[in-house]
Amino acid sequence: MELGLKGKIKQTYETLQKIRSGNLDAPAALAGKRDVSLIEYLGASYPEGCSKEGIFDINHLYYELGINPNKMTVSQLIDLDTDSRWLVPEIFRDAIRKGIRTSPFYNRLVAASETVSQPQVNMPYLELSDAEPQETGEAETISKGTISYGNKTTEILKQALGVSITYEAIQYTSLNLLTIFIQDVGVKLGHKLNNEAVDILINGDQSDGSEASATIGVDSVMSGLTYQDLVYPWIRASRLGRRYDHIVTSESGANRLLNLDEFKQKQAGSPIASLVLNETLPNQSQVFVSGRLNEHQYILLDPRFALVQLTSSPLNVEGDKIVSKQIEEAYASITTGFGVIFRDARVIIDDSLDVGTNDFPSWMEPTI
Repeated sequence: MELGLKGKIKQTYETLQKIRSGNLDAPAALAGKRDVSLIEYLGASYPEGCSKEGIFDINHLYYELGINPNKMTVSQLIDLDTDSRWLVPEIFRDAIRKGIRTSPFYNRLVAASETVSQPQVNMPYLELSDAEPQETGEAETISKGTISYGNKTTEILKQALGVSITYEAIQYTSLNLLTIFIQDVGVKLGHKLNNEAVDILINGDQSDGSEASATIGVDSVMSGLTYQDLVYPWIRASRLGRRYDHIVTSESGANRLLNLDEFKQKQAGSPIASLVLNETLPNQSQVFVSGRLNEHQYILLDPRFALVQLTSSPLNVEGDKIVSKQIEEAYASITTGFGVIFRDARVIIDDSLDVGTNDFPSWMEPTI
């Protein structure tokens, strides 16, 4: 089946760049989306080339352009014709994007990902008063509270990484094999975003520390972290309407945590964190490892309410050639960051501190 793709690659590339920069609306099927991949765009533009699941089959494109990705090298694709060479940055972008999505864990810590128009974001927040439901008789006035509105400025930064590819790699390595290595660029970018997310979980998104996480200690510094020290914030979280079922810690912290007897128990073939008790305790915790934490720190969080990802410029891949060194260079960049939604949606346990003198702050005292 011919879709008429030959000769339209440069036009497609330029259209995608306009969509990603916000200067052009995406096709109706992708309405409102800016981080549009080549596959997504072709699927929306040529639905007849999609599978039953609605995913565009890239083999249609390769067939019409005369490309065999298992044998053709990047050099051969560049030399194929003046139009098809514009496929190279899109192939690299998709590989980097795959690396960002598959290895890192930051996307499992955020409640939502929002597109913003600039690197400095005025982020709203709402504060609910302490008013509680009251029994109300017939014709009695219903008690009421207030919701106050405020805003804060959250700054997001560009994250970028370049890679040099020698002429030999371009000339002798097939497209499919080279893209496996290009994915590692995405993995490194993703890990940088992991660090950014964890930093915000610890310090908050305000320079004055007003959104920093609360830090509590443990029952016995001598014993270190025990299961009892986890149950304590889990119960407090339930009274705050939160569920701390995600944990971020260091390598040594994860080793200690996952070797607690309660985590090593088996139920239905899966490790569990605790038995369910009126939905107070999570029946399974997801544990993530980060180098941003020291050996004593454990972040407990509710990913539904802790962070939002803010992106002003989605992944962009550009290329350059340095003839004197006989290398091609590819640069990947993304302008994104993270903002705190609710400050009480996470807490840090530090097992070098005593909970008797390092307990929950007053702003994490429940009203019920």
